[in-house]
Amino acid sequence: MFSITTNATLVDREFIKVAKKNDFLVVISLDGNRETQNKNRRTYGDEETFDIVCDNAREIIKSV
Repeated sequence: MFSITTNATLVDREFIKVAKKNDFLVVISLDGNRETQNKNRRTYGDEETFDIVCDNAREIIKSV
């Protein structure tokens, strides 16, 4: 088994497919609650990331 740690902002269906196929353990990092995450972790376009991370985490969970 392999593991990967990600902030999950760029997770997509292809990543999920590869992770599932190869039995990856996926660890997702969050800086804290919505306010803290959005303050510390922004996209290159200066967007908030809390909802992106949570949505992508849900997609990963649904795939297992």
